Amino acid sequence: MKILLFILLLCSLWACQSNTLQSIKIGDQEWMTQNLNIDVGEACFCYNDSLKNCDTYGRLYTWEAALDACPDGWRLPTLEDWQILIDHYGGCCDKSSSSGEEALEALVEGGSSQLNISLAGEKHVATNYWYLDNYGYYWTGTEYNYNTAYKFTFDGVSRQVRREMASTKKQQLSCRCIKGEKHKRVEPPKPVHQSVTFGNQTYKTIKLGNQVWMAENLNRVSPKDSSFCFENNPENCTNYGQLYTWEAAMKACPKGWHLPSEEEWRSMGQLFGKEREDHWFEGAVYAALAPSGYSGFDVQFGGYKSVRDQQFRGLDNYGSYWSSSKIDEKEAWYFSFFAPNESFNRNYENINGALSCRCVQDSLQTN
Repeated sequence: MKILLFILLLCSLWACQSNTLQSIKIGDQEWMTQNLNIDVGEACFCYNDSLKNCDTYGRLYTWEAALDACPDGWRLPTLEDWQILIDHYGGCCDKSSSSGEEALEALVEGGSSQLNISLAGEKHVATNYWYLDNYGYYWTGTEYNYNTAYKFTFDGVSRQVRREMASTKKQQLSCRCIKGEKHKRVEPPKPVHQSVTFGNQTYKTIKLGNQVWMAENLNRVSPKDSSFCFENNPENCTNYGQLYTWEAAMKACPKGWHLPSEEEWRSMGQLFGKEREDHWFEGAVYAALAPSGYSGFDVQFGGYKSVRDQQFRGLDNYGSYWSSSKIDEKEAWYFSFFAPNESFNRNYENINGALSCRCVQDSLQTN
């Protein structure tokens, strides 16, 4: 009897392992037919922290974890690997006029491909789990830059497949493995900072597109009651720069530099991704401009001083920057970074509020 139970246990373990590695050949590719469910430690998660969801949908991985999670002989599919697969079922994205509806129907659970792509949702860095049974987000092994990588989104709501950039590599998304040896990782180039000195302070600078921007917040004292240290603490000025009223910010940049216009801010942001009609930028833009982001802009979250109650707020959460563009006599455009949800948007504020300031070099750098 003990021998029979032992044999049954071995068969059960073999079946479990067999299911984990079950695969299908599609064209010249061989894909696993289940989402990866290998525990690699703190960088992977079960949806809503439920092991039952791991059994049903597989685990959600950060990009770094997904890159190494596939078993020996398997690897995380590249952007090109995914595109070949999707093109086999009608295509999507740049190479096709199709929105990917045909590919979605073929690739999701119960589809003709038998690949059974799960709509397993996601976990964002600073938020809860989202979109189970509505969206499936899958990592590719292709980096966009230091902070983000490409993903494919299987949209069960609008019935589309989209190629997108993740807002950060720290998002937790699903992983499918493809047969083959793991690719050697190629590091993208690092940003190269220059510097400029005004008075007794030296600032990092960075060339973005055809303009040179300061890569640190301005810290030049303006006339009384028009620039401030957060909570009137000089140490905060050292770490985050001054907070300026709009009038003060217009005069604060040194000779040869100026406060960037709304259009200059928008054009700079659009170097790294799209701006939506509601004035919010794609997550990849935040990732590029964030501290240690690949652009070298290195936003600082210096908070702000409210014009309504004269209180300081948002240190280490908000980086809010004036533009030179006024809406009317009382308000001007500013650009805001919000660390908790990794967002970047355009908004407007009363010109007597106090925000941070970055300067742009006057002459275009075209070489």
